[in-house]
Amino acid sequence: MRFVSRVLVPFLILSLPIAAVIAVILARQKAAVRKAAPPQAGQAVSFGDSQWPIFRGNPQLTGTAPGDLPESLAIVWSFKTGGPVRSSPVVAAGRVYVTSADKNIYAL
Repeated sequence: MRFVSRVLVPFLILSLPIAAVIAVILARQKAAVRKAAPPQAGQAVSFGDSQWPIFRGNPQLTGTAPGDLPESLAIVWSFKTGGPVRSSPVVAAGRVYVTSADKNIYAL
């Protein structure tokens, strides 16, 4: 009983809001995918509009995104949280969603 009250209950309380956010993000992403036509081979892709809704990008866990990378890469922005980030970010609806050990969920 101690395990349930000390570990399981707080875990469930923290997990429910995160699960709700993920469900909303996935529902919006699914609706956006239905509307968008897939890119054709050789077509330029705007990475600002790309979706990365789950770990490794898709249910098949391929870890790939459509399009080609530029010749040289550069960091264009960064964000510092109040604690370490120990999870994979979610990219959907033009935002990056990330959780931090500082007990916050950030939508950037």
